[in-house]
Amino acid sequence: MRKIGIIGGMGPETTLEYYEKLIDLARKHLGEYVYPEIVIYSVNFSEMIPLMEKGKWEELGRKIVSIFSSLKDIGCEVLALATNTVHIALEHFQKPDGLVHMIEEVSKYSSEMELKKVLLLGTKYTMLSDLYPRYFKKEGIKVLRPDGEDLEIVNEIIFEKLVNGVLDEMDKKKLEMIMKKGVERGAEGVILGCTELTLFKYDVPVPLIDTVDIHVKAIFERSIA
Repeated sequence: MRKIGIIGGMGPETTLEYYEKLIDLARKHLGEYVYPEIVIYSVNFSEMIPLMEKGKWEELGRKIVSIFSSLKDIGCEVLALATNTVHIALEHFQKPDGLVHMIEEVSKYSSEMELKKVLLLGTKYTMLSDLYPRYFKKEGIKVLRPDGEDLEIVNEIIFEKLVNGVLDEMDKKKLEMIMKKGVERGAEGVILGCTELTLFKYDVPVPLIDTVDIHVKAIFERSIA
C-alpha cells in the first residue's frame, strides 16, 4: 500500500471522518489488522482565513504546496486536501504528483450518476468561484448556486457553526429549504461542497453528493492500486 498524506484541520470533525472512513474501507477490503499508513498534517486554520478574505489565493496555495512537499519528504505517495474551498488556491500551481483532486473526483462521480444539473452548497468562496463549474463543464454538467441571501446563509452556517463543531437543527432545516429551492430550479442533485456540510443528515428529494465519501474512496483506491 502507498502511504497517504492528508492536509486537514480546517474542519477538525471532518478531518477525523477521513481517518475513520479510510480505516473502515481497509477493514472491509484488506482483511484483519491491515490498515493504511496515514499522515495527517493539521493546519492552523486561523492563519488561512485572512488570506481567503483578502483573496490571497496564490499565497495560500504556496503554503499548501509546501506542506505537500513535506508530506512527500516523509514518504507519502498519495496526497489529499480535506477541504473544498482551499482547492481554489491549488489552481495557481501545477498539480502535485500523487494528488487525489477532490473536485475532479466529485465531477467524475456526478457524471457517472448521469446528472445534468446540480446545486452547489459550500463556503461563499467555493460557491462564487469557477472551481466547480469549470470541472463540471468538462462532464457536461451545469452547476447552480443559491441566490443572494441563501448563499450568505449557507456561508454563515459553515463558518459560524459547523467549522466550530456546532450542529443546530434549525440550521439543518434552513439548508434543506435552500436545497429544495434548488430542486425547484431543476437541480437533479445537491453537492455538499464543503466537508462540514456532510455532518448533517438531510431529507431532500434528490441525491446528495457527499464530497467526503467520494474523496475518501478515491484516496483509498489510489493507495492500493
